[in-house]
Amino acid sequence: MLKVKQQMEAEQAIESEKSNPSPNAEEPAAEVTSSLVQSKNKEQIAAELKAESEKKAKAEAEKKAKEEAEAKAKEEAEKKAAAEKKAAEEKKAAEEKAKAEAEKKKQEEEKKKIAAEKKKDEKHQDMLKKMNQELDSFSVSLNKKHFDSAVQLKNNIKE
Repeated sequence: MLKVKQQMEAEQAIESEKSNPSPNAEEPAAEVTSSLVQSKNKEQIAAELKAESEKKAKAEAEKKAKEEAEAKAKEEAEKKAAAEKKAAEEKKAAEEKAKAEAEKKKQEEEKKKIAAEKKKDEKHQDMLKKMNQELDSFSVSLNKKHFDSAVQLKNNIKE
């Protein structure tokens, strides 16, 4: 609005100079016109500089905001990657621990099984030894008592 008003005033001043062709009036009117044009140019330049500086400030603010957002996104991505890596390491460690525990449990069960077989084998050997002793006693004394004991031990061994 102000610029339009100034332009209109400048045009009116130029027209009034043209309509008043007095030699003395031309010089002051020309000075007024040139001063109006200069003030108009200064105002326009100032307005343009102000608009340009505002654009630069806005662009710098946008650039700074963009850089901050990128830095924040990068930092979040790094944190996420670190968390995923940590989770993967923990998962791997847990799997290894579970595997080691399963192996240990398997070994313990195997030892128990071997011990049970060994104990069973020892008991079997003792019974065979007793049966053989009873058979030897029977063959020496021909006593039915020894024979019955040997048969009973043989039945126990089969069980």
